[in-house]
Amino acid sequence: MLRIKESALRHGLTREDISHAYDMAIFGDVLDPDNEPPKLLFIGPDGAANLLELIGGDPESGDRVIWHADRLSAQYHELLPKTGGS
Repeated sequence: MLRIKESALRHGLTREDISHAYDMAIFGDVLDPDNEPPKLLFIGPDGAANLLELIGGDPESGDRVIWHADRLSAQYHELLPKTGGS
């Protein structure tokens, strides 16, 4: 189950935006393995195809928690899958 904390709504995104980006994520990986629980990063589109960055974790409860959501910042662009031909 996905839980979205109030802090994730701080940048004006809706729960629907965040949920859609999570469900349609094109990137997901551990951002900070030393954090407890490990900090996870997901990149995915909102309903209007704007890329969002989602940061959260998997606490022991088994629910995935998102505590940060915003428009994709430049620092994470390099993580996106490469597209196009040669």
